[in-house]
Order: sequence, then C-alpha cells, then structure tokens
Amino acid sequence: MLVTAQFWAFANDLYDEESGKRIFPITGVGSSLGAWVGARMAAQLFKQMDAYALMLVAIAGLLLSVVLVQMVDARRERSGDPPSEPLSRKGGFGLVLSNRYLLLIALMVLTFNLVNSLGEYILGKSSWLMRTQALPRVSSPVPKCGR
Repeated sequence: MLVTAQFWAFANDLYDEESGKRIFPITGVGSSLGAWVGARMAAQLFKQMDAYALMLVAIAGLLLSVVLVQMVDARRERSGDPPSEPLSRKGGFGLVLSNRYLLLIALMVLTFNLVNSLGEYILGKSSWLMRTQALPRVSSPVPKCGR
C-alpha cells in the first residue's frame, strides 16, 4: 500500500490535471492487468522457489521501482520544469481536515484498515481456538491396535 501511495504522490507532483486525465486510463488498465499477471507469476514462482527466495524477488521489484522513480525525477529536473508549489503552512493534515471530501476518504481508508486488521486477528484467533479445542486431549499415548 505504501508503494501505491508513493506512486500517486509522485505522479501528482509530475503531471498537471490535463496530463493526468490523458494518462489515468492507461494507468488503470495497467494496474488491472498487472494485478492479474502478478498473481499468475507469483503462483508460478511459488512452485519453483521457497518463500525466502520469493521475498528476494519482491525486494528486487521494489528496488526496480526506486530506480525508475530516480530516473524519472532526474529527467524532470533536466527538462527544466519548475517543481510544483509546496502546500501552505497548514500542511497535509490541515488540507484533509479542511476539505470534507478528503476527510471522508481518509475516514474510509482508516475504517477499511481497522476492519481488515481486526477481522484478520479475530478470524485467526477463532480458528486457532477451534483447532485447539477440536483436538482430543490425551494424557497417555494411544495404545497400538492388537495389544
């Protein structure tokens, strides 16, 4: 989620509204296809590698995104485009708190993450309890058949 947020923040710094309207459909199609292709690739890689090797593949992907951002930023600086103006002294939180639309989006994201995290914890805990209570509690080893 952090990489996605960083991508959109960087894209917002690079492009104006007109360019964004032109590029957004391409980005949307690319993200949808990327999710599908990425899931397929992960399934294939998991058959060939263990979890630790897959983490190295993920690290390589993250490093690739860092290199691409550095290349795009260097290109923007060479082109002479002036950087966007910084936010006012209110900062990001002040902007979110002063705009009802942004505040509702922030509350939705916060609620989603809270429900997702708590839901995973509750489901994981309940499934663990069900498994531990379903197993028979035996104080002595089970005798083998025929003895």
